[in-house]
Amino acid sequence: LKQVHPAGKSRHEVRGGGRKPRPQKGTGKSRQGSIRAPQWRGGGVAFPRQRRDFAMSLPRRVVDAGTKVALSDKLRRSALLLVGRLALDEPKTSALLERLQRLGLSLPHTRAGGGHKVLLVGGDDRSDESQAAARLAAQNIPGVSMCLAKDVSVLKLVSHSVLLLSLDGLREVE
Repeated sequence: LKQVHPAGKSRHEVRGGGRKPRPQKGTGKSRQGSIRAPQWRGGGVAFPRQRRDFAMSLPRRVVDAGTKVALSDKLRRSALLLVGRLALDEPKTSALLERLQRLGLSLPHTRAGGGHKVLLVGGDDRSDESQAAARLAAQNIPGVSMCLAKDVSVLKLVSHSVLLLSLDGLREVE
């Protein structure tokens, strides 16, 4: 992503300088309109750098097509696992680790280590406490992240090697 640089102030953004500093004619000096013009000390910058938003929005159809391609690629590579519910009784990291290992997933123990990067996708029900417990348990495991179905992006799907999807999440992602 492009870096956003700090913005400078133009003559209109610098504080002060509303009054004409001297009369237009009769002094023998050059005409001046404001003490905040660029040629004055303490004045604004002539053409200041301005902040700019470099974000681009894609059409909804393109985003949907990218999601379908990413999901079909995960399915083709057998990296899409369906689970009835992504839920834990209590937010225990060890319980989630045990469940992931039962599914045959090896997790990276270090950032540079091997293993699978796993994305857990649950349903959009924020009031589901057992799903919230799974989200808390996933926070402490490197290489495992969890999101709701409405927050799934193509970037998240592509950057994780395995997608663990609940049935509720599957209905909402489709």
